[in-house]
Amino acid sequence: MQCATDERHPIPRRRLLAAAGLALISLPGCSDRGKASATLAPPEAAPIAARGVFDLALSDAEVAIADSVGRAHGKLDFMRHRLSPALGWQALCDFYVRSLGDGWKMLTDYPENHAAFLMRAWHRPSLLGGGPVLVTAWFKETVVDADGRLFRPLLVAASR
Repeated sequence: MQCATDERHPIPRRRLLAAAGLALISLPGCSDRGKASATLAPPEAAPIAARGVFDLALSDAEVAIADSVGRAHGKLDFMRHRLSPALGWQALCDFYVRSLGDGWKMLTDYPENHAAFLMRAWHRPSLLGGGPVLVTAWFKETVVDADGRLFRPLLVAASR
């Protein structure tokens, strides 16, 4: 069975429609694929490289976030960071509001206050539904690393 073609353009209509759909999906902000943001952690944050007694609390938070936000918005990639103990929750939230921009909306479906951490999630809606998600979990308590330095753990999760 042959697809109908335009006499001036011998390309089948199905191919034209497929190409138009592919172009729409590849426009910035239209695709559900890709990382949520280029800047996922504040500039002063550093990845947590060493293991410590804080690992269990971080793992528990990852499971809680995956069970709630991940269940509704898809698989999340988690990154563990260390912050200065002086960086407060409100300053962290302000950083993300400035960095993410107007296209991102805060998700209000999830509680902010958890036993060990404060959490906030943002979503950038897509024309095709879904869209990327970014979640931060700022730990209430500071911890000590193997070298005796005090820091505050931060989890950042982004949709795949």
